[in-house]
Amino acid sequence: GLQNAEFARYGVMHRNTFIQAPRLLDRDLRLRGVDAPVYVAGQLSGTEGYCEAIASGLMCALFVYAQLQSMQAPLLPVETAFGALLDYATDPATQDYQPMHVNFGILKPLDQHIRNKGMRYAAYAERGSRAMEGYVADIRAKGLL
Repeated sequence: GLQNAEFARYGVMHRNTFIQAPRLLDRDLRLRGVDAPVYVAGQLSGTEGYCEAIASGLMCALFVYAQLQSMQAPLLPVETAFGALLDYATDPATQDYQPMHVNFGILKPLDQHIRNKGMRYAAYAERGSRAMEGYVADIRAKGLL
């Protein structure tokens, strides 16, 4: 099927452009050391993947809304999948930074090791769900939701 194909260039045509988020962004996805509040979301911030980029945009919207209300939005718990990704992407201690998808490898380990993978993943989900419930209650109490 490709015997008559003409290749413009060999290799990958897609290029990911991203900033060094751990060095440049705080946990609110705001540029550090800038007088005016400048927020960065999506693939540019290193939250790789469609859902992750959308989630970072939603988080930026929450942070901007809180700032307009002269409030501080609570941070997404690191026990949640996206909270762990934001922690990785904005932690100045992160070395050799590369954009990343949500994955189990960036989650804080469970208090007790669970050998069975299915049970371990269920425990991560349960812990993240509890943390998210607390987070939602917190932003509701602050009037941000």
